[in-house]
Amino acid sequence: ALEAAIAAHPDDVHADNARQRLAILCTDAENYDRAIVLWGEIEASSSAALHLKARAGMNKAYLLEQTGKTDEALSAFQGYAQNAQTTDSIRNEAICAAARLLAAKGRTDEAVKSLDSIPTGAPFAFEAKMLRDAISPVSAPAAEKPASETAKPAPAAGK
Repeated sequence: ALEAAIAAHPDDVHADNARQRLAILCTDAENYDRAIVLWGEIEASSSAALHLKARAGMNKAYLLEQTGKTDEALSAFQGYAQNAQTTDSIRNEAICAAARLLAAKGRTDEAVKSLDSIPTGAPFAFEAKMLRDAISPVSAPAAEKPASETAKPAPAAGK
């Protein structure tokens, strides 16, 4: 029934709502490829509200990651992280998601720098701090002094 509603009125806002429901059902059924297509259709829709388009894009990116398409997911997350038209919540969520993938790829410095762009008290600030703490390289302990500098002098012979 949802597919029929979408086909009958593909450019209608109600079709986007049907796509959203169908994408959720496809995700629940682990039909990720179909869900990715549906989220992409909402993201590209001319009738969908901006917040719905952004949420659809983020959902699509998470599913791309889930299906092993991490480069595509990273690109999508970075796109939303840099999009001034999205809400702070979506933008900061995207920063966190991108940072997580960057860290997994060994690009820790880049991940930490992006996480540091989220101000304290902003949406996802707590998540950014937790992620930063988890991926930041632990400070190396101060180098130990060579034994020659720390060794006690040998007692004088005969004493």
